Amino acid sequence: MKKISLQRPCPVCNSFKGELLLQKKGLYFDDCILPLAREIVSCSECEFVFCHAEYTLENLSAFYAQYYTYSHSLFRAQKPTWNLYVDRKRPVVESILAHASKDKLNKDMIICDVGSGNGELLSEYLRVGCNKLYGVEPSALENESHDSVSYNLVESDIYEFSLTEKADIITCTHVMEHLLTITNAVQNMRENLDENGLLYIEVPNAEKTDDQIFPVQTCIIEHINLFTPYQLCTLLENNGFSVIEVITCQPDFIPFHLLGVIARKSKEPSGVKIENNFDPQDIPRNATSISYGIDLKIGEFIDSERPVYIWGMTVVMAALWENSGLSKCNVVNVIDKSESKQGKTIGGILVCDPSVLENASPDTAVIVGTLTQADSVVEELKKMNYPGKIVRELF
Repeated sequence: MKKISLQRPCPVCNSFKGELLLQKKGLYFDDCILPLAREIVSCSECEFVFCHAEYTLENLSAFYAQYYTYSHSLFRAQKPTWNLYVDRKRPVVESILAHASKDKLNKDMIICDVGSGNGELLSEYLRVGCNKLYGVEPSALENESHDSVSYNLVESDIYEFSLTEKADIITCTHVMEHLLTITNAVQNMRENLDENGLLYIEVPNAEKTDDQIFPVQTCIIEHINLFTPYQLCTLLENNGFSVIEVITCQPDFIPFHLLGVIARKSKEPSGVKIENNFDPQDIPRNATSISYGIDLKIGEFIDSERPVYIWGMTVVMAALWENSGLSKCNVVNVIDKSESKQGKTIGGILVCDPSVLENASPDTAVIVGTLTQADSVVEELKKMNYPGKIVRELF
């Protein structure tokens, strides 16, 4: 591996020494404020794997303000999606509560979700009788939104939030992979926990690079930190936590494996031994595996003049587009119902609303680029009497 000096220091140990694993060109909206070209590197000191580019708190904050808005009323109205997310959270909440102190009833526990988003995790706590709920988000949601899930909104970020009372449980799901720095975020969550309180962190699992599952950790523009069980457990044990349980899974509607760790605030590490089964060279080795299954499904459109539309533009879909035969298809438009995306371009290709398909010919094709909304997209295409071919379940 090529040794390099890092401009972005390791987010775990702050080392400026690294080894280059992979270079990515990147593909996303043409006005994206984040650097698209980036390097996947391994820290020479602690072997943590992360993305190396000109990331700053300013451009990361601007990126999320631009592309991520939360509305409970809208998200909950999409019943299939809401139910998928809530149902997946149910066993997680059960596992966390099973390790909680028996001195308090559910209704008396103080629970905080850092990066609460649309509140699907907090709604599951509410279902089992937990009433003292806090959600931390860096920007306020719609005025009515958090009231529908009945929790106290703390408008702050993971580095600076401060609760008025110490929490019994803090959860942080799908936040850590996005952070510029990690250790101080963990330390602030610890500061807000009561003695012997529980912390649950969930991230994509970089140790799993199954050929049949999108190796998302090598590609997605906003996942700038890559965690394995060993790395996440070591991080927590080194920062005042004792690891209790490691949870791994791969939900049907998410194209990559997940990793969750439950840990207790403690002055002493648990001594639990987590084997390091990850070889950083798996990153370049698996970088090309993304295209295999996808290209089988879209083979007839590769190097063809047949017009193709992509319905649903997410960071996952952008990565698929960049790293598979989609890049060799005749994509004429991207379709997305989000007004914030319409009118933008991706590689010069315009993002339109679904009406662009009204006069589509039978020789066209729509590639469905969303997992959670795939059924509703297909149903809408049928209602439109779309005459072309529909391709779904790429990953």
